[in-house]
Amino acid sequence: SCRSFAKADPERYRLVVIPYASLVRKGVWENLQKMVEAGATAVVTFDSLDWSDDGYEPLPLAQFAGIRTEKEALPAGLKLQFDGREFSLEKGDYCGKYGEKIAADGAEVIGRCSDGSPAITMKQIGRGKLYYVAARLDLCAADALIRKLGAEAGLKKPVEVAFRENKEFPY
Repeated sequence: SCRSFAKADPERYRLVVIPYASLVRKGVWENLQKMVEAGATAVVTFDSLDWSDDGYEPLPLAQFAGIRTEKEALPAGLKLQFDGREFSLEKGDYCGKYGEKIAADGAEVIGRCSDGSPAITMKQIGRGKLYYVAARLDLCAADALIRKLGAEAGLKKPVEVAFRENKEFPY
């Protein structure tokens, strides 16, 4: 929950994922910054960390992530090119978008849309890293990203999921 996250020890977590959390409680933004600076890897999606419920002020995520939002949605039909593979993008159920157009402004682009625009960026901050995901990843792409970042963060998986066909992610 937001309250737990806001109070969490910034040195406790190696990997933090904040997906599609537009409005967060007071303290979440500040603690995320502390976590990343202390060495955590954070993954934040578009339409996340837009506002704090403490005065409903916009949060400076774009500056922290080293990106600039172009205020334009990604068009349908694009693919994600990441880690030597190509993945489909999905239209968000709630937001109705495939993602948002961004430009790197201090961050490194590690994944691109098939039109060449940045889809996933990474910025080194303190001892940690912040990954910004500007595209609505399908489950296979999300799995590939989290597996890669989890391995880099030294996390061990308790369960291995395998499937024969790469058409749909297993539930």
